[in-house]
Amino acid sequence: MQKYVKFFKISQQLKFVKRKGWTRFPLIKQVESVADHSWMIQVIALSLPTNELNKDKCIKIALLHDLAEVIVGDIIPSENMPVQVKKQKEDDAMRMMIQDLDEEIKQELYNIHKEYENGESIEAEVVRELDKLEMLFQAFDYEQKFKVRLDEFYTCETRIKTKYVRPLLDELLKQREEFLSQ
Repeated sequence: MQKYVKFFKISQQLKFVKRKGWTRFPLIKQVESVADHSWMIQVIALSLPTNELNKDKCIKIALLHDLAEVIVGDIIPSENMPVQVKKQKEDDAMRMMIQDLDEEIKQELYNIHKEYENGESIEAEVVRELDKLEMLFQAFDYEQKFKVRLDEFYTCETRIKTKYVRPLLDELLKQREEFLSQ
């Protein structure tokens, strides 16, 4: 059980890794953690108004999609790290984190990680879109709470296309437009 306690102790540190994109805005006083972000993606995945997706799979993918950031940190686009370098760092971190676990568990966790990274299923694609959508929900929340404009985060909206996620984005953008016009 020591190896699992070690894994859990490392994993729980994700609660203290701040989402770096938000830290660039001094008006935002309470920056969410990567764990906060992952939790909200799981809530959205579970609540998606469809029966066409394997929601359990979506939740597992969402749970693990940023776990490697406990080791590598939250790498944001403005750091201009090449995509392959970022992927390799995260892959190495995930392998390191799970290396001592029982083979079956290790394989399950690693396969979920790779499925997300490679977009190997509709569930992985949906979680990729939910990753962006959750960021926009958070941006809108910060805009309302801290009276700050976060337009730069909304540029990702064109990458949200599936019938499962796009309607949620459209509603969020509508509500944001109404808020900004007040």
